[in-house]
Amino acid sequence: MNSNLISQVKEIQWVFDVCRKFNWFVENIQILANSRNEQQKYLGFANPYKNYLILNGEEYYSQNEFENWYSFWDSKFNDDNDFFNKFSQKLFDITSRTIKYTEELKRTKLDNLNNNELISIFEDFVNHYIESFIPAWTRPDNYLEIQLKADLRNKYHFEDSEIEAIFSEIATYPELGELSYVDEPLHLLEIATEIKDKKINLSKLPEDINDRIQNHIKKYSWLKGSLFYNFLTFTKKDYLDRLRLMIQKDSEKEISRINSIRKQKQKDYEAIIRRHHFNSETLSLIEAVRSFIFLRTHTTEVSDYLFFIGRSILFKEISNRLDLNLNDITMLSSIEIVKNLKCRDDSVNEIIEKREKGFIIIWINGKVETLFGDESLLLIRKIKRILTKDTDKLDNKIIGRSASRGKVRGIAKVLNTYKDVFKLNKGEILIASMTTPDYIMAMEKASAFVTDEGGITCHAAILAREFGVPCIVGTKVATQIIKDGDNIEVDADNAVVLILRKDKH
Repeated sequence: MNSNLISQVKEIQWVFDVCRKFNWFVENIQILANSRNEQQKYLGFANPYKNYLILNGEEYYSQNEFENWYSFWDSKFNDDNDFFNKFSQKLFDITSRTIKYTEELKRTKLDNLNNNELISIFEDFVNHYIESFIPAWTRPDNYLEIQLKADLRNKYHFEDSEIEAIFSEIATYPELGELSYVDEPLHLLEIATEIKDKKINLSKLPEDINDRIQNHIKKYSWLKGSLFYNFLTFTKKDYLDRLRLMIQKDSEKEISRINSIRKQKQKDYEAIIRRHHFNSETLSLIEAVRSFIFLRTHTTEVSDYLFFIGRSILFKEISNRLDLNLNDITMLSSIEIVKNLKCRDDSVNEIIEKREKGFIIIWINGKVETLFGDESLLLIRKIKRILTKDTDKLDNKIIGRSASRGKVRGIAKVLNTYKDVFKLNKGEILIASMTTPDYIMAMEKASAFVTDEGGITCHAAILAREFGVPCIVGTKVATQIIKDGDNIEVDADNAVVLILRKDKH
C-alpha cells in the first residue's frame, strides 16, 4: 500500500493548507464531515474534498482540487445570485442547533444510565458534532473574495490598489454575534483596569474580583485547546500572569483604543457602501463575504465548545466505565468507543499507543486511507521529502499578505505548539504556522505576528489589528525559513519579511 500511495501522491501538485494536530476522535470526525452523504444531509448539497493529505496534523490540498472547488461555487452563484446568503443562513441554523444541543448536554446526568442508554446519548452527540464540523469543510470565503475582487475590477474598473483598500474595509469583522476569542482579551482588560484603579494586590484578591476572574475562567478557559490530545484549559494562574502584564500598561486606554477601532471600522465600511453605489449582485456578494467572515470563526467556536462539553461530561463517564485515561479515549473513533462500551476490547491500548505516535489520512480521488504508528511516521518522512524538495531554494526575503500595517525589527520566536508560547519574551516577533486562542499569552507580548497561512480575517490578523501590531499572513514558508533568534524585519506596509541576521546557534 505504501509504494502505491507514494506514487499517487507524486502525481498530484500539493499546496500547504494548515497545521492543526487534533486527537484521533476529532480527526475521524473530519473524515465523516468530508463525506458526500453527511454534507448532503445537512446542507442539501455536497462539495467534499477528493484529494487531501493530513500528515500527523499538517494538511495539504491539491492545486487541481482548488480549481474544482472554485468551479463548484461559481456554478452555484451563477445559478442563483442569492445562493451564498441562503447558504450562510443554513450555517447559522446549524450553529443555533449546536448551541441548543450543547446546553442540553450540559444538563445531562449519566451516572445512573446503563451502557446501552449511554451509547444512545453518545451517538446523538456524534451526530450533532459531525453536523457542527461540516462548515469547516465547506467554506466558500476564499471564492467570495476572488469573485468580489473580480467584480470590482471588471464591473467598476478599480485599480488593484483600490480593490485591496475597498476589500479591506468590506472584510472588516462584522458584529453579527459574540465571538469568544475576540471578546476575551477585552474582558480581561476590563478586569485589569479595575484591579489597577483600586490598587489591588493580585496575591490578595478581594471576593468580588476573585468572582469575576472565576466567571472569566468558566466562560473562556476552554479556548486553550479542547481538540488536542491533552485535555487543556486555561487556569487561574494563566489569567493572573496575563493580568500582571496588563496592569503594567494603560489598560483603560487600550480598551478605549480597541472599541474605537471597532466603531471606526464599521463607519468606514458603511462609507464605502454609500460612496460606490454597487449594484444588487455586488451587494449580495458583499453581504455574503461579511457573513462568511463571521461564520468562519463562529462555527468553529460553537463546534469546539460542543466537543469541550462532550469531553467534560460524556468522555469522562466513558473513560470511567472503560477504565481508560480521559485523554486516551479521544484517540478512538466513535465506532470504536461504542464497540468497547458493548464489549471491552483488550487491544484498545495498543490502538491508542499507535495513534499517539502518529497518523496519516489521505484522500486520493475521493478514496480515504488511514495509517498509524511507526508505519505512518515512515510514510510521512517519504511524503515530506516530496513536498519540501524545493525549500532549499528559499531565500531571506519572505512575501505574504499584509493583515495589519506597520514595520518593526526584532528577534523571532517560532511557535510550533502551545508549549512554545512561554519562550516568547516581550517585544519579540511571533512566527507560527497559524495562531489559535491558546497562543494569546504570547500574542499579548509580541511586537508583530507572521504566519504561514491565513488571510486578512484569520485569528492572527484580527487580533493584530485590535492589539495595534504589524501582521503578515499567508507566507506559506515563514516557519520553514525563520529560526528562533533570527533578527528580522516585518514590513507589513509592503507585506515583506526580511531576515537581517541569522542566529548562529
